[in-house]
Amino acid sequence: MEKASAFLVAFIGISLSANAQTNSYRTLKFDMGVGLFPAVNITGELHARTSDEFALGIRAQAVVLRTWSSNDGYVSYSLTGDYYIPRRDKNKHSRIFVGGGVGSFSYNYGSNLNFDHSKLGIFPRVGLESGHFRLSAEYDVPDVSGENIPYVAINFGVFFGGGLKK
Repeated sequence: MEKASAFLVAFIGISLSANAQTNSYRTLKFDMGVGLFPAVNITGELHARTSDEFALGIRAQAVVLRTWSSNDGYVSYSLTGDYYIPRRDKNKHSRIFVGGGVGSFSYNYGSNLNFDHSKLGIFPRVGLESGHFRLSAEYDVPDVSGENIPYVAINFGVFFGGGLKK
């Protein structure tokens, strides 16, 4: 819980110091998503747009890597950034983005639900937002030293806020 509090304080500080220059989109956005391939994951992410093209955020994610012998998994708290590729046409309802994040990945070994093995992890991602739906593919590297196995996650979900201004 201390890590989550530290990330929340960092996010609030970054959000308040960022000079939001967004003309077309609302500043704050919250994503909720799930992923089913190859692992089951649940993700919540809060973004603050610093411009129409860039958003900073914090992400909390729980991942279950089910194997034949155990229920291994991750809990992660990450700082994120997404760059939205500008569109030439005026259809601002569908947007492609690239981004990623860095944060703390705590791994659970076996079925005892002990997430005390925290490592620095990173993830690049690419995705599409259309309306209030979000689809993304990311390559999670939960331990940059190579001890834990990276995995690809395909996530889909919805977001609240952050849409076009009227």
